[in-house]
Amino acid sequence: EKTGFYSPFRSFFKKKDFTKIQKYLNKSHILKKNLNMKNFKKLISNDDILHTESKFIFACLNIAILEKTLRKSKIL
Repeated sequence: EKTGFYSPFRSFFKKKDFTKIQKYLNKSHILKKNLNMKNFKKLISNDDILHTESKFIFACLNIAILEKTLRKSKIL
């Protein structure tokens, strides 16, 4: 039987890494197009992130990293 676990978003990264992550998220054209960035920025700067919010932020980070990689490769 599978059991989920909480992925504490902030505790995975050092403070300097988190600053870099915020830049990735804030520069993403895909996220800007599909999210309310004002609310999203408020969410990622919140110190008390819920489990579902943490999963959402990780998913957004993956999108932002993929987007950057595809843009560098001139695929996107």
